[in-house]
Amino acid sequence: SQNSALSGTAAASNSSTSPAGNSNSGTNNTSVGSAAGSTLNSYSLQNTLIGVNAGKNLSGGYLSPNTYNAINNTFVGYAAGVSSIYDSEGLSAIDNTFLGSQSGYSNTQGSNNVFLGYNAGYSNVGASYSNFVGSGAGYNSIVTNLNFFGYGAGGLNTTGTYNSIFGDESGYYNQTGTGNSIFGYRAGGGYNGVGTANSNSSNSFFGYLSGNALTTGNTNSAFGGQSLTANTTGYNNNAFGYQALYGNISGFYNVSVGDQSCYSITNSSYNTAMGYQALNKNTRSEERRVGKECRSRW
Repeated sequence: SQNSALSGTAAASNSSTSPAGNSNSGTNNTSVGSAAGSTLNSYSLQNTLIGVNAGKNLSGGYLSPNTYNAINNTFVGYAAGVSSIYDSEGLSAIDNTFLGSQSGYSNTQGSNNVFLGYNAGYSNVGASYSNFVGSGAGYNSIVTNLNFFGYGAGGLNTTGTYNSIFGDESGYYNQTGTGNSIFGYRAGGGYNGVGTANSNSSNSFFGYLSGNALTTGNTNSAFGGQSLTANTTGYNNNAFGYQALYGNISGFYNVSVGDQSCYSITNSSYNTAMGYQALNKNTRSEERRVGKECRSRW
């Protein structure tokens, strides 16, 4: 090996052989912990592996005429990045940072990922360019371009792409939906104890429990604590303010601006309300109100 520091039982002990016949543990690698980096080889460069079984299978390889290096990975924690390994298709792990016990556990060839927290990014195999921060964040995700921050954020997501989810247990049940922006504790189909895996796309939820009950509703925008909280299948709704459109379940094309505006709507559609508690008792469709607690038709 060249400038590789190894410490711990069986750390980097089982090296592979390069085409030129060189057997070593790579270059500029640091392995600390029992079995950490135990398969590092001459195609393993500039990796830092700390913890029992951290990066245990990490290695690069040669597939004529190309060389595939496992390079610039940082795995810290028990079994962090344990599955990362060069495969027969010429893929290897590159530029990953996994910090936390079993973070990036299943990652084999994914690159440019940052997983921080216990079990963060646990199921990711070959997907790249994702950031998961928080215990269990992105636990089931196997696709690219995701940003999940918070305990259990995006917990059931598997193949939904281009989602940004921030907040403990937010976006928890959305399994395959894409293009969602969710900010707030248990917002956007967040954990509620009774939900099941579902799919929704192109939603924006900002605020505590905003869109909490969401299942298959698409293209909703809600800004404010508990706005659109009860919405499950409603679509194309716009709610702005604390508890705006709070009770809506399946109504669509509603515009609600103001705290508790359209509060009691459940299945009504095409309503427009502006002002504190405007249309807050309304249950009909195609109503329009402007002004504090206004209930009279224009």
